Parts: sequence; C-alpha cells; structure tokens
Amino acid sequence: MHQYKILEKQQKHKRQYESYQSLKSLLKATAEWNINPKSTYHLLGLSSLHNIGMWRSAIDEIILTDEQMEKIGLLLSIQKSLSNLITDKNRLYIWLREPHPEIEYFTKECPLDVFRKANKTQLRLIIEYLIKASSDDFMRI
Repeated sequence: MHQYKILEKQQKHKRQYESYQSLKSLLKATAEWNINPKSTYHLLGLSSLHNIGMWRSAIDEIILTDEQMEKIGLLLSIQKSLSNLITDKNRLYIWLREPHPEIEYFTKECPLDVFRKANKTQLRLIIEYLIKASSDDFMRI
C-alpha cells in the first residue's frame, strides 16, 4: 500500500509539472496576442473568478484535465500558425477581435470567441485551415 501512495504522489507531481509547463507556454503565447491571463483562462473554459484567482496564486500546483491539456496544445498550434501568417502584431490584435465573414469559422464571431467555445474537432479544423492558408495566398485571411 505504501508503494502505491508513493507512486500516486509521483504521478501527481509529474502531472502538476506538465500542467504548469503547458499553462506557462499558453500564457506566453497568448501574451503575443495581447491577451491577459484572465482571458487566457477563459479560453480554457475556466470562467469562474474563484478558479482564476486560485490559478493566479498557485499556478505551479494546478493539475489540468486531459481535455484542458489537449486544448492548450491546439491553441498553441493555432498561435504558431497565426504568428507565421500575420507577423504584424497590431494587425494580428485586430484580426483576432473582429468577425471575418469571408472565413467559414469566423463569420459571426471573432476568432477569440470561437477559440473559447470550440471543441477539439473544431479547433483541429481551424488549424487545418490555417495550415492550408499558409501554403496558399494568405490575403484571404
């Protein structure tokens, strides 16, 4: 039983470390979008102010769910694709905050709202679109 508890504790610490590193990477990436930490937490679906306050004070103790970890990975892929496609930070700031009727995924809502509400499948489709856009003429975005 004692070995089980030691293993459980090791797994918990490993997951805390992975969660911390993932969240730290996402916070750095979204800072490039000029998004504050509170809004970044909203992208992960954590809208409770209690949760946000807790995360701010204990970021290294957080254990993210598998779904949150996967969403962070997808958002980092989107951030990487967008930073390659839109190098002007002012243009990127505006682009993220306006609807784009010419792009199927952003016809009625701005990309940030779509990213917050999207499920994993939708985020993957957006990534595929951005990858395709980078190989085509990006003026469509």
